Amino acid sequence: MSSPSPVLIVPGLGGSGADHWQAHLARALNARWLEQTDWDTPSPVQWEQTLAAALSGSTEPVTLVAHSLGCILSVRWILAHPEEARRRVNGVLLVAPADVDSPSHTPSVVHSFAPIPLHTLPVPSVVVASQTDPYCSFARARQFAGQWGSDLIDLGDAGHINVAAGYGPWPLAQTLCETWHTTRPACVRSDATVHDNCETRTWSAAPHLAGALRPQTPFL
Repeated sequence: MSSPSPVLIVPGLGGSGADHWQAHLARALNARWLEQTDWDTPSPVQWEQTLAAALSGSTEPVTLVAHSLGCILSVRWILAHPEEARRRVNGVLLVAPADVDSPSHTPSVVHSFAPIPLHTLPVPSVVVASQTDPYCSFARARQFAGQWGSDLIDLGDAGHINVAAGYGPWPLAQTLCETWHTTRPACVRSDATVHDNCETRTWSAAPHLAGALRPQTPFL
């Protein structure tokens, strides 16, 4: 199965292992993987150069699917190069953005990515956030979505939306990629909400996504 738009996976600090939902998504969609030379001591300049090279090497616009520090990397590059972003990026899925501005939420090794730019993104975007993310408060994630002009999907108690939180195979990520150009993302369970540019919408707005919110096989 393939996405209507080519997908570029953008991992965060340490990369994403074979069991991570990004790895499952890459295999499912035959997506490209952004490979950094140093996953553990990230340099904003080097990481942005790697992202720029990957985008310039694409023959058509892509959907960026980012996690954690990869979200901040994506936002930094898009806002620094808005015209190029409009040509090269169809949209960006920002899952569990790391609050690199907050020493109480993130390690010092990522603070070189601060400050996080808080301006409207020139491409469609969705922030997927958790109420219990140790690397970013939900209030802060909601602020990001509002400032970036993003839709906000609230997963509730989902940790950092990674393998440790049970997110291996994750249908919602694939569903969003496959329906990017035909429908707006929306919440899919009655115990969760979607914030459309930070205005709450109910899950019934998108019954076609029912069952996609949670991972298929939680890790214990």
